[in-house]
Amino acid sequence: MVGAAIDRGCIQTPREQTLAELASAYRAAKGDDAKRDVCIRAIDLGYIKVTAPLENVRALCGADFDEKVGTDPHDRQYGIVHFTPMQGVGRPPSAGSPYFVGWYLVVYYYHDQIDRYNLSNTHK
Repeated sequence: MVGAAIDRGCIQTPREQTLAELASAYRAAKGDDAKRDVCIRAIDLGYIKVTAPLENVRALCGADFDEKVGTDPHDRQYGIVHFTPMQGVGRPPSAGSPYFVGWYLVVYYYHDQIDRYNLSNTHK
């Protein structure tokens, strides 16, 4: 839990969340902002960082992580976590209705190790 504390004498320090606790919070999150906030917490705690195992993203985001989207010009594979379900699935997107909406996390990786990541709400 965020804000839970460990008593160290007179000083109360926040207890760091485990990846399992963050994954539970992610599953319970309502809306893309709340899911984004859980991912930011995972970044702050080092679960999502360069050199971290890709398994951390899988464990945290579950089915929201589309792991095999493609390969970039540097031969890194990449996947995308869509915090909001994609629009127009099963049919072409209609005019004025973007296919992707809301926040998302792009994770670039080599051999199941995170090489780079981007968190954004800008769709091109």
